[in-house]
Amino acid sequence: MLLLLFLLQLYEQQQQHQQQQQQQQQQQRQQQQQHHNHDKQHQQQQCHQKRPHQQQHQQYQQQHQNLQQSQQQHYHYQQQQNLQQQQQQQQQQQQQQQCVCVCSLKVSWSCHVGVPCGDGVDGVAAASSTAAATTAAAAAAAWRAVSADFAADGSLLLLAAVGGAEGNAAKLLLIDLKTGCVSRTYECPEGGISCALFVALSTAECLVGGAEADACVRLWDLNSNKFVCSYPLPAPLIGCEGLMRHPRQRLFLASCSNGMVLLFDLKQMQPLVSRGCSASAAAAAAADAAAAAAAADAAAALHASLSLFASALSVPVCLLYVSCLPPVYLVSSVAAATAAAAAAAAAAAAAPAAGMQCSNVRPAIAFDWEGLVFAVARSSTHLHLVNSELSDLQEFSAFDLSASLGPGSSIASLCFSPNGDAIAVATSRQQLLLLNAFEGTTIARLCEGNGGDAPALGPCCPAFSGNSLLLFWSRDAALAVFRIPSAADSSAKHQQQQQQQQQQQQQQQTDLDPDLLVARHAGHAEPITIVKASPTHGLVLTVAGGVVALWQPAVQQQQQQQQQQQQQQQQQQQQQQLRAEVRDTSRDRKRSQVTKDPQSLGAMPEQQQQQQQQQQQQEQRQ
Repeated sequence: MLLLLFLLQLYEQQQQHQQQQQQQQQQQRQQQQQHHNHDKQHQQQQCHQKRPHQQQHQQYQQQHQNLQQSQQQHYHYQQQQNLQQQQQQQQQQQQQQQCVCVCSLKVSWSCHVGVPCGDGVDGVAAASSTAAATTAAAAAAAWRAVSADFAADGSLLLLAAVGGAEGNAAKLLLIDLKTGCVSRTYECPEGGISCALFVALSTAECLVGGAEADACVRLWDLNSNKFVCSYPLPAPLIGCEGLMRHPRQRLFLASCSNGMVLLFDLKQMQPLVSRGCSASAAAAAAADAAAAAAAADAAAALHASLSLFASALSVPVCLLYVSCLPPVYLVSSVAAATAAAAAAAAAAAAAPAAGMQCSNVRPAIAFDWEGLVFAVARSSTHLHLVNSELSDLQEFSAFDLSASLGPGSSIASLCFSPNGDAIAVATSRQQLLLLNAFEGTTIARLCEGNGGDAPALGPCCPAFSGNSLLLFWSRDAALAVFRIPSAADSSAKHQQQQQQQQQQQQQQQTDLDPDLLVARHAGHAEPITIVKASPTHGLVLTVAGGVVALWQPAVQQQQQQQQQQQQQQQQQQQQQQLRAEVRDTSRDRKRSQVTKDPQSLGAMPEQQQQQQQQQQQQEQRQ
């Protein structure tokens, strides 16, 4: 019994002990849950406390980035301004260098069109004292150049000359500019020539304008030395400036002495139809004119072939029927044949042409360098711009120059700048103006004509350099070189002209503009009539009488230019290096973004986590 009681007590004690252990475990679990909940609450509170700090930190970072971007933009803007200033200074230096080079122009090649092989006229006369040598020298001196044209690639020079012993001969000289020799001479038919130009982008064909007695333009094949086609005109050309070729296409402009301006396509003999002429009327008139011209040519050819038989048989020439002529021509003698040819030519001249009729007797014409527009002086004071790409020749702009022209002065010649921004206008009283090609305003008055001088019969046409920075012109035996003013120069000068207009009119009536005049080169004994600039090389052509000269910068100035170019290249390399360094620094700045108080903002969360972990470990140990 005692044992049983003892065992029961032990059993009860064990159960109590187990219950106590279970209670302790439950209490521990509850405590752990409480700690866990407390930790969660604490973490949530910390997160809520961290959010405003993080937002502030992000805002600070954005502000800092914006400041960096604004600083970088300001820095780049300053750099761009500095680069622009440097470029402007370089351009001004280049212009000054070119002006200096122009100041040192010298004659590199010259010849007389009467003695193109190189011997001077005086040398021919001094070679022997015979009468033949004297007459040969006189005949050579009687030649004069009437036209000059550079090829599009700048390799050849085409000269047209008239003169000879009797004064009615004409010839073409083809000069190779690489060797400076006359490569070929072409004898022109009787009647003379007024001008000769290369066909656009070709050196194998040229356009030859007839003289006063020959109202036509002919297409000449230089390789075969033959006339390909003839384009009849209602009146003779106004001179060497009366024929203008298109710079890109096979077109040409013709300005006639009766005030008619015609645009021709080399594919057809009739001019392109203008806006004031209907297509049917123009076609009928052109057909009648072509038939009359063909009749005249056929009659002249048949008369030339049968004149030998007529002189041998001592009988008059009788042409009963010619199949190539529309009507029946009865020619009983040489005089009748001549009269018939003259009547046919008169009928061709009297036929209306499809062109632009101008009130100006000698309308000046000019193509721009792209061939999109051509200018026509339809009156003595008005300049009209025409779209050359349209067949109806529509005018889209007109400029009134009456306020800029002197008394009794009229537009005599025109020239577009290669960049198309300016137009140079030379007048009949030796006045030179520079116009804005878009607005028609006067940029500069390069030369003021004298009102007392008589109108010049053949004024010199101005010529621009290939870079549109210089303008060449002459009114006497000296070559004048002008620089083209910039926008700032032109505005400042316009203000000065408004302030001192009366003084300038009194003092500069006959003087050249001293601000824009770069140099004046003397060298010709006669007045210069033709000035041309090479489109590809630094050559300037001048023609005075029969003497042709090519000008180029001196060798010393060329060496200086090379040195200056090398210096410019070095400066450009330095600028590129500076740009690369600036880019690297900007990248480094972007990568290194500065933060505000990194210990308090970035390191605080890590410290709190460590402290929390230590507290948990201590609680578990307890």
